[in-house]
Amino acid sequence: MTTDEALTFKLVEQFLNPLLPLSVKDHLASYFILANSTLKSSPLADWVDKVRIISNNQTLLPAVIDSEVLAVIYEALLKNQRFTATYRPRKDEIKNYEINPLGLIFKGSSIYLLVTLWDYQDIKQLALHRFSEAKLLDKSVIVPSGFSLDAYIAERGFEYPTLPEQTIQLTIKIKDKIKKYLSETPLSADQQINQLDVSAYQLQATVKDTLQLRWWLRSFAADVEIIAPLSLREEFAATAKAVNQIYQF
Repeated sequence: MTTDEALTFKLVEQFLNPLLPLSVKDHLASYFILANSTLKSSPLADWVDKVRIISNNQTLLPAVIDSEVLAVIYEALLKNQRFTATYRPRKDEIKNYEINPLGLIFKGSSIYLLVTLWDYQDIKQLALHRFSEAKLLDKSVIVPSGFSLDAYIAERGFEYPTLPEQTIQLTIKIKDKIKKYLSETPLSADQQINQLDVSAYQLQATVKDTLQLRWWLRSFAADVEIIAPLSLREEFAATAKAVNQIYQF
């Protein structure tokens, strides 16, 4: 193994390990050991200590996933087979499903399986840590017509739209430090920022009306004021009043 190859294997082990099927992990185990040995005498050995991937969100401990269930899910995805499972939805009692697995999404500290149930066509998101049992079936996966993992993400399936395909003309008043941030990483292609006074700016952009947008706006607290749409402003005003009541002394 060359040092370049060894570094590649080391980066795969460090950053891509959760994405690999369990059978592939087992197969690569000896390569990872050889890579560590090869890098010991190479200047490239330090590279793995000089690169990291971090999240913009609050760091949370990973959700605990049953290892036997995980093995079944990975095998089902790899072999394009269905499986039966016991699952606990967020608010409901434990349920038994026949699951048609379509793909895995790693989002923050949780892993989600995109599925259809039985022979229905609507796509669901199931959190892996809510599975308690799983058993592989001798039934092939049926992929809904036109489905692709990339298209699902591009359509912002994980931003939780309030209404499908609903967009809004967002107008917000922002402070100078937020203006610098959003000038470098715009909200949309049609984003416009105009100065209001020495320290305040008005931003306008066409965005998807989603729960993710609301969570993002709340993270700025008093540094962002929603001007339009009026319904969103009123929603945030009601939330601000509720929060104010909680923190009154």
